Formats: sequence, structure tokens, C-alpha cells
Amino acid sequence: VAAVIAISLVRDGQPADVRHKQMAAAKARVARHDASLHAYAFSFCKTYMAKPQTYLSYAQWDDGRTLDTLARLRQRGVPFYVVLGGADNRIDEKWVQALRAHATQVTVIDGANHFFSSMHEFDLNDSLQDIDAKLNLLTSKQRP
Repeated sequence: VAAVIAISLVRDGQPADVRHKQMAAAKARVARHDASLHAYAFSFCKTYMAKPQTYLSYAQWDDGRTLDTLARLRQRGVPFYVVLGGADNRIDEKWVQALRAHATQVTVIDGANHFFSSMHEFDLNDSLQDIDAKLNLLTSKQRP
């Protein structure tokens, strides 16, 4: 892995009791070998349709696990880039600062929402091209 790029990396948005209740229900479905789709409240989605295994894989990523993973990647020398929308109401300044403390680079695109819709998809594209250029520079230095 040369680097990790995360776009719209949001905080765990569900209250702990809701998350634990849904995780318990999903684990029970897994134990029953029930792989049917079910609606879960997840982050900003009120009805995130997923199989229980898929929901559980996402639900395990709370704030602590995310930041711990960033710290481990940094220890291993894997660059981690984050691109966020400045108008994304799913993040706050505390989360941006926590990410900045662990990530190689955090880019906040002013006015962009969670999906970088409207004209902000071009800003997102520019940010990704900038990161790619940095990564190509980093990897070319490592080549003989």
C-alpha cells in the first residue's frame, strides 16, 4: 500500500445505544445465517440497507478505531490523506483537528458538502490530482 486516501471521512454519527442495539441485532442475524437486507440507521443514513455482515463491518469503525488506525498507518510510514467538505454537516472542527493530528494531510474544501455536489466535484478532483502528484513524487524517489 503506497498510501490511503479517505474522502468524506465522518465521525460515528449514531448514539451509542442505537449502535449497540443494531450491532446486537445484526450479530443475531449472522448467527442465524440470515444474510437478507435490513434497514439500519448508519451515520447520516436513516435507512442504510445492508446485509448484517456488511453493516457490522462498517459499524465497527467508530471514532476511536479510525484514529487508532491512522496512528498505526503513520507508525508504518503509510501516508494517509483526507479530503473533507467544509460544509459537510456530518463533521465538526473537533473531528478535523483529530484527523489533522494523525493524517499526513487533511484538505478541507470550502463550501463543499458531504458529496462534493454542484461545482465542488471539480475541487475534489483537483485535490485528488494534487495528492496523486505527491504520491508519484514519493514513489519515484524510492525507485532505482
